[in-house]
Amino acid sequence: MSDAATADDGRQANRGRTAEPSSSAAGTPGAASDEERRRAQREERERELRQQISDAPGLLTCITAFLPLCLLVQLSGKTWKHSLPKHHTVTIDSSRAAERRIWQRVPLDLVTKWAVRLTRLTAIVLRYPMDAALWCIDIFIAMIEGHVAGRRAASMQGGTLRTIQLLEGYQLSRREMWSLQRGNPPLPSLLQPPPSLNALETVSGVTLAHSGLANRGWLMPSLERRAQEGWGASHVGRFIGSSQSLRRVDGIFEGDEWAGVFERMPVAVAGQPGPLARLERIGTVVLSANSNAARAAAVDRLRAALWSRGCRRSLTELTLQMGFRSSRVGNFELSLFYSDDFPPNPSTLFKTIMRQLARRAKGVVYTITQHDLTHPVDSPSDAAVDVASSLSFDRAKKVSVQANINPPPPHTPSPQPTIIEHLQPFPQADTLRIHGRLNASAGRLLADKLANQVAEVVTVRVPAADALGVLGGLGGGRVVRQVAIDLGELGTDEIVVPAAGLTNLPRIDKLCFSCLAPVPVEDAGSRIRAAFTSALLSALFDHIPGLQSVALSVAWSVPDDLVASMRAAFTDGWTIGRFPVTMARGTSYVRLIVFASGG
Repeated sequence: MSDAATADDGRQANRGRTAEPSSSAAGTPGAASDEERRRAQREERERELRQQISDAPGLLTCITAFLPLCLLVQLSGKTWKHSLPKHHTVTIDSSRAAERRIWQRVPLDLVTKWAVRLTRLTAIVLRYPMDAALWCIDIFIAMIEGHVAGRRAASMQGGTLRTIQLLEGYQLSRREMWSLQRGNPPLPSLLQPPPSLNALETVSGVTLAHSGLANRGWLMPSLERRAQEGWGASHVGRFIGSSQSLRRVDGIFEGDEWAGVFERMPVAVAGQPGPLARLERIGTVVLSANSNAARAAAVDRLRAALWSRGCRRSLTELTLQMGFRSSRVGNFELSLFYSDDFPPNPSTLFKTIMRQLARRAKGVVYTITQHDLTHPVDSPSDAAVDVASSLSFDRAKKVSVQANINPPPPHTPSPQPTIIEHLQPFPQADTLRIHGRLNASAGRLLADKLANQVAEVVTVRVPAADALGVLGGLGGGRVVRQVAIDLGELGTDEIVVPAAGLTNLPRIDKLCFSCLAPVPVEDAGSRIRAAFTSALLSALFDHIPGLQSVALSVAWSVPDDLVASMRAAFTDGWTIGRFPVTMARGTSYVRLIVFASGG
């Protein structure tokens, strides 16, 4: 500090410790002289400082390198022309009123002159006011394109601009919004040839209002990431079409719209990786077509567009948006594991959806179709086994096997879909229903998956021997309250031998057979007693653990006639051998109930 400055500071300190001068003294010639002297001293110090800065090599450049562009350009033309090539970042900011005024008033031609000097620019940011997304967008574009023009004029190879960012800034007051200028300015004329932003990697923050950027024709071979909201698929496609390095692109589009986005890129040349070889993530793919065929076509088109442009193993994340007819899952159909449409290489998404459906399913179904008769079902694919073994049917209560097929030849064997063997047990399943003679093998496999406490097993139009064979699938560790076997036509000869040979059976409380009444109905009672022999009952009671009763329900439209026939057949008492018999009557059936001896 100079001696004059020290003396001056001392005088000011002394004056601070004395009484303030009167208003009349302030206007004296001596006071005015002191003020002039202090002003002269300040100006002298400023001249000395400027001279020191000018004399120090590179110091002026270092200082101006840290000045915001809006301040730098207010210096002399010589200064900003010298300093702008060393600037790396430009921020066009609406936060402060003084800076807003500069950007709102500057002529676009002058902006271009500045931009041409920004030959080492690496990042540009536009922070626009809230609800004014297009504020100074013309300056923003002129800066970018002027930077490219400057490098081209200087014969500079490659590029430096790596990041373009648009940010929503503060909410201006109502008065400030009324006075806002350049809120939606006309854009600069398109350049020919289009600007090449060779180093640009990231464009972020663009909104629907900024979709006009897609029409600038910028060439961006290094573009890796484009984050946006609201753009249409055609704008996105035009904007990223020149990229050879794309890693991530945002958007929410239908599958065929996404395909259109990528189809604007060139197909990979043989032996070359392609423009999408590094693609890791795309936005949300919406699958909302009304038909499965339309959805499949959209997915196929998107897959072809990605594959042909080099995206084969790079994707790490894919978001799908799909609609479902109902959020409630009824039955899970197991035959889909043999479908021709089952994927050979299921995706993680597919496996996840399958597991979710299995956990929510109220029932499990296997439907025998013509496909099961013409294709092998005893050797499921590895992919099917992998998915099936991962499923857990935690809520399934009912299990069934049904047929959807034309009547097959009489001796067609029952298909045995071994995919069932790879399923986890069904911990809540307590009911098994089997419909059709071809379904016994599948039913036996499913029986092994039921809970330990089973309420009912029902077979309809299944040969009696096969129906009893299903009980073997239940195993010796279960308890079954009731087994119901529909015989169709009366005939029990086929039951006797398999009943005597049954092993490892569950404990069964009630075994119920049903059939149509033989005709003529007058002979029904005698025929039923002849079929329901003591030997048959002994085989059943002796070989089925815990069996308490065997019932036979005989259906007939006029129960009175059937009751009379029954009574005529049991004139010697209501017993069959050593087994007591009880007859019960319903509205369209008569039931005989046989209890274990002494029951």
